[in-house]
Amino acid sequence: MERTIKGLESGEYRVYRQRLSNSVSFSISLVTP
Repeated sequence: MERTIKGLESGEYRVYRQRLSNSVSFSISLVTP
């Protein structure tokens, strides 16, 4: 049970991290003229 939960967490964390980096780069591109 813990293994599956950890696997889901790592997968979700990976997607969340990618989204976060994408949003950060997007906001930077908006701020930078």
